[in-house]
Amino acid sequence: LGLLDFQDAMRGCVFYDLVSLVENERYPLPLNKRNALYRHYFELCPVLATSKYADFVPVVAAHRHTRVMGIFARLAIKYHKENYLKYIPNDWDFLKENLKSPLLKDYKKWLETYLPQQMKDVYK
Repeated sequence: LGLLDFQDAMRGCVFYDLVSLVENERYPLPLNKRNALYRHYFELCPVLATSKYADFVPVVAAHRHTRVMGIFARLAIKYHKENYLKYIPNDWDFLKENLKSPLLKDYKKWLETYLPQQMKDVYK
């Protein structure tokens, strides 16, 4: 059972919520389970599968995980809600997996170039 938080309620990719459920930093699933859930979703939505949307799951996921890490860091720094920091390593793990996509090669290179050294140690 999952709960979607519509606090931001922004327009976005049609499967952003799917990525939020499947790659949730609070309840990380193993890669094989995540892949099975994505396959199942796209089997149920053949219009999306045939239009190659599935190829962009890593891009949407990388965007989400980068965004969430920034939000969690801001909550910890600005509002002293350090409890969010415990989820950042899970987002890093998800991000690293998604950065294997050829569509994200430039973003991966950017991260490797511009991340502070202490973040690069976590990133590797």
